[in-house]
Amino acid sequence: MAANTLNDDFQKYIDILKEELSYVEDNSFSWDDVISVLIIQLKNTDSLNKKEQNASHATQIQLTGEKEPENGTSKTEDFFPTFTLNSSFKGWRLSLPVRINRQNIARIGGKSSDSKEWIGDSIQIRRRILNQDETGKGNPNLQICYGNDLLPLRELLEVDDYLVITKRKKIAAYEAFGVKSNIDLGSGKNMYSSGTAANDGTVFEVTIKASNESENENDEYQRAASIISQHISESGLEFTATRAEIENARQEFLSRFSPSILEALSENELLNNVFYSAGDNTYSLCCYLEMNKECRNYFGSISGGSAYKFGLFQKKDTGLWTTGSPQKPKELSEQEALDLGKEIVEALIKGARIIEKTELNSLEDYEALDDHLKDEVGERFYNWAWFHKYYSIIFNEKLSSFHNNEWQKHVLRCFCIRPSEKYYTRSGQIAMIQNYAGLRYREFIDAIRDKFGESKQFVRIGTTNSSGEESFASDWKEKSMVAIGWGQTGSLTEYETSQGIDKQGLAEALKEKYYPGDDSTSTRKAGELARFYNTGDNTVFVAVKGQELKGLVDNIGPYKYDSSDEFAHIKPGRWCVGFANGEHLPNPSEGKLTSCFEISDEDNLLYLYKKYYYPEDFDQDLVDDNDPEEYNKKMFRSWMERQVKPEGDSDAGEAYSSNSIDQYVSNIANTPLYSMSEKSVFFTTDIKLIQKTISELDSAEKKNNTQRSAVKKYLQYVIDTGESDMSVVFKTNIKAKYERNRIVFGAPGTGKSFLLKQDCDRLLDDTVGTYERVTFHPDYTYSQFVGTYKPVMDSDGRSIRYDFVPGPFMRVYVDALKSARTEAPQPHLLLIEEINRAKVAAVFGDVFQLLDRDADGVSEYEIQASEDIRRYLAKELGGTEEKYKKIRIPNNMFIWATMNSADQGVYPMDTAFKRRWNFEYLGIDEKEKDIENIGKVNIAKYDEPVVWNRLRKAINTKMSKDFNINEDKLMGPFFLSKKVLDSDENGMIKDPEKFMDAFKSKVIMYLYEDAVKQSKRKFFDGCDSSKYSSVCDAFDEIGMNIFGANFISSYYEQKRDDAE
Repeated sequence: MAANTLNDDFQKYIDILKEELSYVEDNSFSWDDVISVLIIQLKNTDSLNKKEQNASHATQIQLTGEKEPENGTSKTEDFFPTFTLNSSFKGWRLSLPVRINRQNIARIGGKSSDSKEWIGDSIQIRRRILNQDETGKGNPNLQICYGNDLLPLRELLEVDDYLVITKRKKIAAYEAFGVKSNIDLGSGKNMYSSGTAANDGTVFEVTIKASNESENENDEYQRAASIISQHISESGLEFTATRAEIENARQEFLSRFSPSILEALSENELLNNVFYSAGDNTYSLCCYLEMNKECRNYFGSISGGSAYKFGLFQKKDTGLWTTGSPQKPKELSEQEALDLGKEIVEALIKGARIIEKTELNSLEDYEALDDHLKDEVGERFYNWAWFHKYYSIIFNEKLSSFHNNEWQKHVLRCFCIRPSEKYYTRSGQIAMIQNYAGLRYREFIDAIRDKFGESKQFVRIGTTNSSGEESFASDWKEKSMVAIGWGQTGSLTEYETSQGIDKQGLAEALKEKYYPGDDSTSTRKAGELARFYNTGDNTVFVAVKGQELKGLVDNIGPYKYDSSDEFAHIKPGRWCVGFANGEHLPNPSEGKLTSCFEISDEDNLLYLYKKYYYPEDFDQDLVDDNDPEEYNKKMFRSWMERQVKPEGDSDAGEAYSSNSIDQYVSNIANTPLYSMSEKSVFFTTDIKLIQKTISELDSAEKKNNTQRSAVKKYLQYVIDTGESDMSVVFKTNIKAKYERNRIVFGAPGTGKSFLLKQDCDRLLDDTVGTYERVTFHPDYTYSQFVGTYKPVMDSDGRSIRYDFVPGPFMRVYVDALKSARTEAPQPHLLLIEEINRAKVAAVFGDVFQLLDRDADGVSEYEIQASEDIRRYLAKELGGTEEKYKKIRIPNNMFIWATMNSADQGVYPMDTAFKRRWNFEYLGIDEKEKDIENIGKVNIAKYDEPVVWNRLRKAINTKMSKDFNINEDKLMGPFFLSKKVLDSDENGMIKDPEKFMDAFKSKVIMYLYEDAVKQSKRKFFDGCDSSKYSSVCDAFDEIGMNIFGANFISSYYEQKRDDAE
């Protein structure tokens, strides 16, 4: 790129532009006022977006090799405000004003226009370092991103055309023009300046591109950078180290421990220069990272724990090299230590090389980096904190100085950014904020600690007495305290040991005083009391009444004991944040039925962090009972943010986007409420009124399905969140024409699944009921079907806990019970495919007894629920576990299944199981009308198109007539799917090749391996049938003749004649 040019070149190109674009001059623009011009000839790399094959939204300018200004020349990036040159701000995308001439746009597009109008827009400038090496050096790159109005001009420009940006004297704005390639403005990307440009001194009002929901993912990181930058500015924060001190310390570190230096270590040097040894560790890498004063202060701490965290160290007292853990130490010989040390260092260097070569500009880039490091460096090493600190010092713009998992999550939550589950991705998320804020290392750490303080622990604390009716929140708020019961244990200080609270001793006291004979409850409550006792400065209590939030309490003081108080165990604290009436957590059941519980659900934590650090953001949401529409709108939106799209949607299981939620809210807000047209549906939570509104929408002359769907979703919200007396209801007023327990059976391809799906849609039509589909197989178990305790990953992504994980039966059962106790119970359906491919008696277990239904559709006999199920139902439905000791299936729960009685690998059902179901048989030709005019295809050795349904019936006739094959082994009309049979208006199959492949892989395979397996040589007597592949090859060559010489005349054409 010709980066440096003389003033003569500037005037040359200005004269060309003045002649070519004279029509843009007016009283606001003259070419004589231009002092600098940037001429960009567009090439493939920046004129097309390779992914979408349309105009790119950005142009990249490589700055590598540019000289410092001398002899009247200029650097390209000096064209923009000097602010962008400061290395502190390389991560910013700066928004600068630009004008576009409407007549220029028209002419570039080949149209005529007399318009003199200028359009105001902006461009965003971002300076980046690409391919950064371990010393921080790389290729400077200037990125110009176009605004919404400038983009249409860009889209009209083709390869080799020019984008011209001008700067006028003393004007804090630019102009942008398009010029076609027939005008010679040189090649490449060049900046030309007049002799007066250097003295211009224009002061720009430089802003960061504003964030909004439609912008890309980086906007939340820009917003975070704005928050921390504003805090620094407003607070007058002084950093504990200067930029020069930090950079000097970094260069000192690199001079000792850069990857190239570590690579050069000999075997004799490696152990002592990298790991803790029995000698002087001042300049060993591990000690330097942990203990060196400047390294610890400037680049983040990894102190704490033992030397085992480095993977290898030498004990001072014995001189033995050791690895493993404090619980399982392993002593090594000198050679073993050297081998392990080399393995660790090689992994460390490999990771550095990977990071060095990886361009990291987005969350996806960091996700990929984490996976790459895990694969190449090794799962054992890659997420060691000292590895991460080493990398962060070398690559100061790519990784953050927070090496601890909890601190990483704390920082991101403070900015209301969801932390990734991956270690290096979280570090990258923080690095993006640092880069946008232009902060490095200790600067960012200082700012975070000053703005947000230490990492927080949010602990849910109940405020009600044992009956759950009376809340003491107001009393505690007045006294600036929180408290917990079980006062008869005595002061918790009596249970304090050098290892913390003696939970076993506390559990024994609880068992004696409160829970005789109940070890489980005593132990659990002892844990809650210990958790309360251990809270401190960095704890924020989340006070609740049931599921309703009452307040946040911080500044937690020392423990006190008052035996005279019902809540004897006390902690002083500041009630700092309040909540609106009825406000609850996004996932309100977390910690339910416990008195003191640490919040770990990520949705709940993000909600609480925002409430704690940005309470002003909630002010507009604090609505009272006098404004039910705004309150219900807010609560509905909060509920929608926790929902996923239901089964049946193309993207089932995915969360709703912000735009989707906005559309739901808008549609509901614009729907008049039945009999109260001046109010929207948000005005009420009355189920019957909402249902009448839906009926009114159905009867409207002009249907609005989008509006109707939105109101149905609101109805589902009202049912899910409505207040309830916590009673368990099995008998509802629901009516249905379908059987509750139903099995549809028949030959393969008769449309059993299709029929049940049709009936499912009819059953759930005009309801907010749900369905779930499951397919049985030979290894399917009761635990999978009903549920069981399983190890699950905790929210930190690293620890394991055991939770009851419900199966499809239990999920549908809970949905049905929730709905059953509302004013408008909804149907809920469990669909089981291939029910007899599993051992049904074992899969259903004791649930088998519930399948007996009475005349109302309720289980005739109840069963005793296990302790696990009772606990799970209490958690999901509310109330005590006692309430769910005996359970039945409610009559709004339907269980339907399909069955192929003749399939290989099926299990028999006993009579007792069968009599609890209503069996429906689908005949072999019962649904053939659905395909009678489609499915025609040309096949070898037959002069006219072959009709699939006719061919199927001909094959069935040969099987039943000549080989005595039972009907349940014959093929139904949907043995080949509708996708395979997709036909044009003449009934011809659109994709004949797909049909041929399906016929061979499904029809011939089924016949050969199953239906006529014992007689396949006689059945395929028109070809070599010694191998399945031989039959397929023959079908390609002779078509239907594989079934014998007389098959066409005696079977296929007979079926044609019968049809005619």
